[in-house]
Amino acid sequence: MSVVVLICDDDPEDRTALRHALDGFDVTETPHAGARAVLEKKSFDAIVGDDLELMHYVRTMYPATVRFLVSGDEIEHLNAALNEGAVHRYFAKPHDAERLRTQLEKSLRDRTLRIPRFTDAK
Repeated sequence: MSVVVLICDDDPEDRTALRHALDGFDVTETPHAGARAVLEKKSFDAIVGDDLELMHYVRTMYPATVRFLVSGDEIEHLNAALNEGAVHRYFAKPHDAERLRTQLEKSLRDRTLRIPRFTDAK
């Protein structure tokens, strides 16, 4: 089964770098403005991006989705996001591609052990 990841960042260069880090995953990219529309059309195992407000939204609407924040924001905002559960992991920009990929794979494995996946009955 393929892992489906949404990359959400307004900077096309950051999206490209994240896409390269996640080579082999089924990746969809979008700037912030299009993220909610994309989320409504497709199911994602994980979201990786720099929009903290979007991470809060995903936590509420799609709680099983793994959320990784890759940002250069101030640390006090990031601590709050982690403490509130809005994100599973935080990575500073520029991100370490290997660490990001390894941690995403681990988080997805851990999620699979905790939350059963159901398939649609046909």
